[in-house]
Amino acid sequence: MVNQNAVLKTVLECGMDDLRMLDDIGYDLGEIVEDMIARDIKPTLNAIMGEVFRKGVEELEQLINDRICELEAACNERDLDEDEETALEVLRDLTPRRDISWFCNCLDTRIRFDENEEIYREYLSEEISKVEDYMGFSF
Repeated sequence: MVNQNAVLKTVLECGMDDLRMLDDIGYDLGEIVEDMIARDIKPTLNAIMGEVFRKGVEELEQLINDRICELEAACNERDLDEDEETALEVLRDLTPRRDISWFCNCLDTRIRFDENEEIYREYLSEEISKVEDYMGFSF
């Protein structure tokens, strides 16, 4: 086991305690690493976590778009109530790639909302929880 640990620490450029971050990730790490290698990105722990967060932000973006489409479809069938109209307007203004940032440095790794956190939490709490579960990190 000592040799396996030494190889992992060397290849991923991290310590043994840092590796625990990978345990809670719900995304397919093999797929993420293969994609990184195909794009000539060295799969260090920090780079892997950056890709996990990028994927989480993209997923949140897609969930927002799905919710917008759902509300727009409802609008075509009936009049939206005031809460739905407000939600549609607010969701259209969100840009996760702009509103979210992350920092990857082994155990100091984190992801956070820089802008509009209250709006995300009010209108997308279930979607945020889903993304957080897959990333293994909370915003």
